[in-house]
Amino acid sequence: MIMSANSFDSLVDYQAQIQQLISNAERTLCWFDADLSSSGIDKPELVASIRHFLAASNLARVKILLQEDVWFWRKCTHLNEALGAFGHAVEVRICNEVDKVPGEQFLISEAAAVRRFYPTSMRGEASSSGTVRTLCQQRFDDLWSRAELPSEGRRLFI
Repeated sequence: MIMSANSFDSLVDYQAQIQQLISNAERTLCWFDADLSSSGIDKPELVASIRHFLAASNLARVKILLQEDVWFWRKCTHLNEALGAFGHAVEVRICNEVDKVPGEQFLISEAAAVRRFYPTSMRGEASSSGTVRTLCQQRFDDLWSRAELPSEGRRLFI
């Protein structure tokens, strides 16, 4: 379990905190990022954790909100393959043009949050604080409500 606040300032530590949060998630993952290129999502072991999370419960859901989706569709081949099996539980959206400004990026579950304070820096914090998680969830919900469908379109994986 993530401690109440654990700071990080390197790519390796950031990716480790993401892995830990996904491994401990039970029902929901909400992810807001520029394009996920720094997250390690293109690594098979992280995709395996997401697959395990989705397979563990019929109620598990993943919402991914990106500022740009080109890298995601081209480089996240392992995750895109997983969408074939779990497409009903994963949704990807793109931020509205108005919301595409540099700022905090985060991954939240029902119990914790991993935040990067600025997209060009690896400085951030993993926290189980209810206040931090709630503030991130409010921001995510606000952005999600104005988000658009991906430019590549939703793949049917038929």
